[in-house]
Amino acid sequence: MTSTTSLPLAKELWELGLKIETEKWWVSCDEFNRNWNISNSKVGWKEPIPAPQTDELLAVLPARMAGVGLLKIYKLEDEYDVTYASIYSQTHSILCEALGLMCKYLLTHEYEFNGKEIMRKGEK
Repeated sequence: MTSTTSLPLAKELWELGLKIETEKWWVSCDEFNRNWNISNSKVGWKEPIPAPQTDELLAVLPARMAGVGLLKIYKLEDEYDVTYASIYSQTHSILCEALGLMCKYLLTHEYEFNGKEIMRKGEK
């Protein structure tokens, strides 16, 4: 089974501007938004939230950051460490969550999603 970002992180990424088309969507199954499930389609649901998977997050993260270095992923004993040259390190026991946390970190620190990838604000 492919992992998706958790609902709280998916909501944060959406609010920070990571508006991507994904294969999976968080959808509310009741009118009060108390019961959420993963769906393969956003069609027919009220306000679906993208649930990015590992490969979708890797596709939007820059492989290299100027002046910082390459994106690196380390598998530690009980968690993953996602980092750029040992800077901005984000860790979680689930790889997809660690990647999502890296996206969140960048989007809250001088980076933006340009519709294709996350990059430094003002760069093309």
